[in-house]
Amino acid sequence: MASPTSKGLYRAGIVESGAYGNCAARTHEAAVAAGAAFARKVGCADLSAACLRGKSSAAILAAQGGFDWGPVVGGAFLPVQPFEAYAKGAAARVPVLNGANEDEGRLFAAPRRRSPRRAICTRASTSGRPIGTLPR
Repeated sequence: MASPTSKGLYRAGIVESGAYGNCAARTHEAAVAAGAAFARKVGCADLSAACLRGKSSAAILAAQGGFDWGPVVGGAFLPVQPFEAYAKGAAARVPVLNGANEDEGRLFAAPRRRSPRRAICTRASTSGRPIGTLPR
């Protein structure tokens, strides 16, 4: 809704996970630096896409811990921070349904000391207790 390129493409919106309260985007420079750090962490000192494509999914997943993701500000799609677009009245003025999910952060906060099977079961439970085991 904050992107001027999307105006007129929809009649309403759904905002999930508290995006209004934390809608700061990183700069292009910060995003490039984070991408380079990730590539080095996964073992691609040359920062090439070819090197990254050659890595296993296990290596990519192992390296992703601690790296943030999100929108990048600058350019035609998101020229200003989303909160600035809302404050200036530049965001799309459409009806919005705003929501959140109980315990949605549990997916990202599951302790790594658990086995992957137990972590997946716990993530699927809103109570935090395992809901069972996955089939082998």
